[in-house]
Amino acid sequence: MAAADHSVVFTGGCLCGAVRFSSDKAPSLVSYCHCRMCQKQTGAPFSVMANFSRDALKWSGKERKLRRSSPLAVRGFCGDCGSPLSFEYGDSDHTSVSVGALDQPEQVTPAQHGGIESKISWVTIDEHLPAERVDDDPDYRELIKQTGWKPPRWD
Repeated sequence: MAAADHSVVFTGGCLCGAVRFSSDKAPSLVSYCHCRMCQKQTGAPFSVMANFSRDALKWSGKERKLRRSSPLAVRGFCGDCGSPLSFEYGDSDHTSVSVGALDQPEQVTPAQHGGIESKISWVTIDEHLPAERVDDDPDYRELIKQTGWKPPRWD
């Protein structure tokens, strides 16, 4: 989870500095995501995301580009340098931002693993944390129920 001091300001942005964000409220959850969609989107074995209240998250600089990556989700990125910056489920009340995009990623600490059905076997990090499958997430389950969409398989 994030620092308990709510006077802390969280800031971040893309690699080239064109897109910036900030929040004066701590994230509600920080987690590793091992799902195939995050793996494909980041090009990494997992992502680390921090959930900020949409109302508390302020964007500045150039407008981030948004891409609907599935009927469930919208991903934000810098249109200039391509840095992946955010993930949002439909009308959720939070936006997840890439912890690597924070100016001070040490401000937050992951509290769980998500998407473990796709976790790569050689990834061994914070094994003591709680772990859940993508379909354990209530937001995800509700969106699947509403849309009937199933994630693609890349085996």
